[in-house]
Amino acid sequence: MLHGKVIRVMWSHRDSDARRSGIGNVFVKNLSDSTDNVRLQGMFQKCGDILSCKVVMTEDGKSKGYGFVQFESEECANAAIEKLNASHVEGKKIYVGKFVRKNDRVLPNPDAKYTNLYFKNLDPDVTEEVLQEKFFEFGKIASLVISKDENGMPKGFGFVNFESPEDAKLPLEALNGSQLGLKVLYVARVQKKAERERLLRLQFEEKRKEQILKFKGSNVYVKNIDDDVNDDDLREHFSLCGKITSAKLMRDHKGISRGFGFVCFPTPDEASKAVNTFHGYMFHRKPLYVDGYCSKERGQASTSSATICTTYGRTCWTFYSCYPGWCITQLLLLLYLQDRD
Repeated sequence: MLHGKVIRVMWSHRDSDARRSGIGNVFVKNLSDSTDNVRLQGMFQKCGDILSCKVVMTEDGKSKGYGFVQFESEECANAAIEKLNASHVEGKKIYVGKFVRKNDRVLPNPDAKYTNLYFKNLDPDVTEEVLQEKFFEFGKIASLVISKDENGMPKGFGFVNFESPEDAKLPLEALNGSQLGLKVLYVARVQKKAERERLLRLQFEEKRKEQILKFKGSNVYVKNIDDDVNDDDLREHFSLCGKITSAKLMRDHKGISRGFGFVCFPTPDEASKAVNTFHGYMFHRKPLYVDGYCSKERGQASTSSATICTTYGRTCWTFYSCYPGWCITQLLLLLYLQDRD
């Protein structure tokens, strides 16, 4: 105890990858209220050397019913899982399994059993009685509620809980996308917040990858843009090289230009023409820097590169490094003048 709080002490691991890998880490749940750190260690110490163990507590010092045991090796952790999972401790059947970080947890099996459904896009005129009749066609309902605001007005969504998983699957297939009142009803099983967030991340990543593939080589990065330039100016200027799909000047939260932006063309040829034509071009009193857009993945995978360029009859080395969304160019050395005797 330190200042009224239970502390955990373990050997230091300088290797950050080893600490974050989760190797040898075991998750335990359904613990009795009387199980503390000492009792938890006593339960698992026969399975191997323990680096640390912890029962998660509330702010007032009560057990939340779950904890973690960090073993020295993966073999010890596997032995603990095999020996203690589904065993009974102090009258409760405990669960012991490998610790999995939240971001790495897989989505539930589509065949998983559930009884609670979520519905939204509800017509304001549809009442709970109407929904009761609608959902009762598929099985016995334990409860049904439409969420309402502080004034008693419906929020357009709610929940229905069936008595059996078999009955819950039927309305999910039959009513989702069906017309109810003046709106199309959306019905899905209730998901935990972490699961919803993971699903949305996956959908976002898929759409982002589609956009990257769609406009690969067609997106141009422009910087050193004058403060007076707006989106229309940027579009009009680069339209000399071809049709513009989009032109966006980046701004801060106050709407002030950040001095860079992006121009997207339908084809890589038009984007290449824009780079060759307008890189170094004076535009509203400032020379533009124009280059192909470098995605985050490409930027992280790439190393510093060098190219030879010719500007105003002089040859120079230009070193650049790719970063997420922009490229930094540094002129290091003028080597010689072309055609110099």
